[in-house]
Formats: sequence, structure tokens, C-alpha cells
Amino acid sequence: MLARNLTLTEVQAVEQTNLSTTEKFMARITLSVWKVLKQIALDLNTPIETLEPMHIIQWLEMDRTKGDQAFIQWSDTMPNLDFADDRDDLVRDTNLTSHEKFLARLLLSAPLVLKPIAQSHQVSIADLNISQILESIQAQRHSLQW
Repeated sequence: MLARNLTLTEVQAVEQTNLSTTEKFMARITLSVWKVLKQIALDLNTPIETLEPMHIIQWLEMDRTKGDQAFIQWSDTMPNLDFADDRDDLVRDTNLTSHEKFLARLLLSAPLVLKPIAQSHQVSIADLNISQILESIQAQRHSLQW
């Protein structure tokens, strides 16, 4: 999905944790979404903590118009998996594809996990690092609400 996925080093850091397979999967998603949120905040010149849902949705719509220069690169081999979307939320009635809506929902929910981690390290979400995120996920693995 993303051309700017986690690096091999970042994936190895996740694999070296004592997390379960499911928790490692969620950690990789959390890290990937954190990187997209950092890019959105950078592009909009605003802290991640102040991003509104419509900022994220509009950024996704704008990013896809950039073609090869887009931050998010969707694989051409990915089938069009459009599906009925009956969730009553801000994402449902957008012009985003099913894939983009899925990502939008991940981006909108990620601060629920990232904000407490940033607060525990007394930094902004953007200033977190991979080690801090993974250490916090491991320490709070039984109480995190993904």
C-alpha cells in the first residue's frame, strides 16, 4: 500500500519485541500511521495533536492528486475492493476509495494510542521515536485500545 513503508530496521525493531504476533501487526500499523500523521502535520504546518478529522480527509484527497509525487502510493496490483460503507462517520460520505477510507479511519484513531505514549514521554506525537513507541506498547500491551 504505502511506498514509504516502515524501513527494514523499523520492522526488525518490532520483531525483536516480546509482543504477540497480533500485537506486532498492530505495532507495525501504529508506526506506519504515525509516519503518515507526521507527514500530514508537516504538510499542513500544524502539530499532530491539533489535526482535525477534516484536515486528514482533505489531505488524503489532495495527496492522491499528486500521482507519482504522492506520499501514499497505492499498488497498481491491488484489486478494487470497494464495499458498502454504512458507518455513520465523517469518512463515509467523502470521495475517498474504500482503501483510502480504511486508511483515513486508521489515521483518525491513531492519536488514541499515540497521545498517551507522547504524554508519558513528555514530547509531542511528532517527536516520539520508534523505540519510545515500541517500549510503551510493550509496557501497556494489555491495556492499549487499538
